Amino acid sequence: MQLINAAALMIIITIMATSRSFSRSFSSVIRGHHASKAVWTPTLEEVLDVACESDNAYDSHAVAILKMGVGIIGHAPREHSRVFWSFLEGGGSISCRVNGARQLGKGLEVPCLYVFNDNGSKKIRRLLKKLPKASFITEQHTITS
Repeated sequence: MQLINAAALMIIITIMATSRSFSRSFSSVIRGHHASKAVWTPTLEEVLDVACESDNAYDSHAVAILKMGVGIIGHAPREHSRVFWSFLEGGGSISCRVNGARQLGKGLEVPCLYVFNDNGSKKIRRLLKKLPKASFITEQHTITS
């Protein structure tokens, strides 16, 4: 029988561990498109990055929508930003998928789906219960080995 050192054993255990992930899509908009319309034109099904913007002078829980090579192209709605922020800070990730043409709402907005992904944490999953249920589109649980 071959001996395995502790580091190799930890790698084997990590590879064998089962991880659970959770994905949910939330229908909403990207706000503030008026400020980026000169540098970004929304494309249907385009996927954008979502990140906390800690240095925002107007909202301490601002969540920025980012396009690689362009930068910030808008923000998540302020009424949802505290939940989005907490979800991201808690270890979850959010992506944004454009699903409509820009429109007037609270300023110039772009319809989108925010896709929430977590690592199976019940704590960050509970945060999503603070968002309007009618806006959720899908729920998906994934178990990988």
